[in-house]
This record gives sequence, C-alpha cells and structure tokens, in this order.
Amino acid sequence: MAITKVVTLQRVETYPGIEADPSADPPIEATDPTLMVVLNETFNAASDPDLPVTASNVKHFSKGDDVSSMPTLVQTIATAIWA
Repeated sequence: MAITKVVTLQRVETYPGIEADPSADPPIEATDPTLMVVLNETFNAASDPDLPVTASNVKHFSKGDDVSSMPTLVQTIATAIWA
C-alpha cells in the first residue's frame, strides 16, 4: 500500500513592513510586509500501524517570491499585502 500525503493550511501570519527613517543613526530603509505560512502535512498508510504522522512545514515569503504553489487563501493574502 502506498503512503498518502495530505497538506492542510494551518495558519498564515502577516508581518508589517518597516517605514523608512533616513534620519535615524544608522538610517533605516523601508521594507515590505512579509508572510509566514504554516502547513500541516499528514502521512498515512492503512497497512502501517505507526501512521498517520503529522509534521508542520513553515515557509516565509517576501514581496516578489513565488506563492503560486500555496493554497488560494495564501495567494489572496499575498496579493493584498503586496499590492
């Protein structure tokens, strides 16, 4: 029997960008908001009594990163914060 993998979105966190402050010492450059995505990956096989097993997969994204492989909700959030 094959092992199956099911990926579910556990949460998405957005972190605000930093506003530029050229008068600071040292000067602070502006940054864009970022995303942290947590996915739960569950592995299962009916013939293996030690399964299912769930692992967390954490991904970080910045403006310009490719989020096309992420769930639709993540893509929607990315589009909104980087517009």
